[in-house]
Amino acid sequence: MANNSTSYIDFSVIYEDRPMKYVGIFSSSVMIVVLLGLCLGIIWYERFGSDLKRILLNRLVSCICWCLVKGMILYWSADVSSYIYRPFPEWVCFMQTILRNSFVTRLIVLFDAIIISRYIFIFHLKNPLHFDDDFWCRFIFWGIYGLR
Repeated sequence: MANNSTSYIDFSVIYEDRPMKYVGIFSSSVMIVVLLGLCLGIIWYERFGSDLKRILLNRLVSCICWCLVKGMILYWSADVSSYIYRPFPEWVCFMQTILRNSFVTRLIVLFDAIIISRYIFIFHLKNPLHFDDDFWCRFIFWGIYGLR
């Protein structure tokens, strides 16, 4: 082993004094702000919009938007800050990887719940108006996020 006194790989020499570093940081920051605004707009419309038909699919899309908002604030902003400053220590990167994997898993499970609920709506429900959206939305949400 060489004289490696740090516990992380220093990638900052790749991006030092290069215009691509600043272009990447700027575009990432702009995308975080734009996507945050779009997701919050969908969440606001689902909660306070003029459409009174709050079906299970709309609520699951709103859950996906909440998951994306949390991901933008927690994970993507940490990625941008790791490009601004030196890379984080190894244990911080490990924890960030675990949290990002749980984030992706929740998104996949929410998309699977949408696929399954659409299948049930199309092929198995004879009268979709008598479907209890509140119960099933809470049941799916508690199954994904756990009882708190």
